[in-house]
Formats: sequence, structure tokens, C-alpha cells
Amino acid sequence: MTPLVLRQITEVTPAGVPVLEGENRRVIAVQRFTASHVGGQAVCQAVASEDDAVLALGVIDRADAGQGGDAPVVLRSGEASLTLAPDGSVRIEGGSFGLRVRNAVRVEGATIDLN
Repeated sequence: MTPLVLRQITEVTPAGVPVLEGENRRVIAVQRFTASHVGGQAVCQAVASEDDAVLALGVIDRADAGQGGDAPVVLRSGEASLTLAPDGSVRIEGGSFGLRVRNAVRVEGATIDLN
């Protein structure tokens, strides 16, 4: 699997495709980016079948960075989001959730509440 990398968004084209700092490859956006994303960090992944393309998967959104050092990090794409909070909590929201692994899945917690 190709790794995810962060790239600074320097501008957004009228078609909603981000222009990424330090990236000379063709950018394929999986969501429509807007001018409000300029200055943010795009989550990117190289396209394995094309050496000259990179996927822009979403934007890292630092929620109210003025609060101090640690603010939640939010990755959004369409109606799905992943939030990493400074207290160590992780929240995944979306229409459905899939998990595919090669080895065992281990779930640990003080309490586990299913539905």
C-alpha cells in the first residue's frame, strides 16, 4: 500500500482541484475542494498505476487552532469524517464502515457498547 502524505494547498482551480506545494504530478481530487481549503493540508496518496498522478483524498482541518497547542485533527471526505482528539479519543462518522484485515482484530476497552 502506498503511504499517505500531507501537502500544503496553495490554490484551488475553478474545477475544484487543489494545487499542491512541492507536487509536480497530476492531481486527482476525490472531492471538490474550495478556496476555503487554501493554506490547509491535503491528505494525498500516489496512484500506483500511474507514476505521474497523485490522489487528493481530503483536507486536514485543525478545529479552532486558537485554543492552544493541541486541537482536534479532522479528516473529511464527503459525509465521512475521522476526528483525532488531543485526549486520545478517535471518532469515525459516515454512512457505513468496513474493515478488512489479514490477521486477527483485537478490541480492548474498559467497556464495550455495541448498539
